[in-house]
Amino acid sequence: MDNYKDRLSISNIGIATIITVFIVLSLVTFASLSYVNAKNDYNLSRQVSAHNEEYYDAANQANQQIAAIAKNLSVFYNNIQLNEIPYEFNYEYTIGESHTLYVTIVPSINKDTNLDGLSPNQYLKNNNLPAFTITRFEVATTASWDGDNNLLPLPTSKN
Repeated sequence: MDNYKDRLSISNIGIATIITVFIVLSLVTFASLSYVNAKNDYNLSRQVSAHNEEYYDAANQANQQIAAIAKNLSVFYNNIQLNEIPYEFNYEYTIGESHTLYVTIVPSINKDTNLDGLSPNQYLKNNNLPAFTITRFEVATTASWDGDNNLLPLPTSKN
């Protein structure tokens, strides 16, 4: 009977120690995984932030170009014959090192428009028309952007 008590108390101490060690190891493992995941998320967020900043800088420059086009188009209407006005203008601007702006502008007046003896600007004003309509406004990234592919769930195949 005494032998049974000694054996029981030793096994109770061993099981408690083993459970404690497994709990500590699992906590350390999950803490390490959480740290690695947070660090990768932080690095990816920095990359995305830098990319978005470049994109919005390019978009702002593109809007400045559109404003310049709008200003020049009203002068253009006064200095050109009606039959010389094209159906659309296509613009391509390189912005910075990694973006290109593509704009297509359709004038409200073209060679098929009947101005009824009015100047182009007066015709637009009387008919409450804009000078042009933008049918394409695209800021395209021309440089490659390498995101963090370390955390993909499955490997991707490159064809």
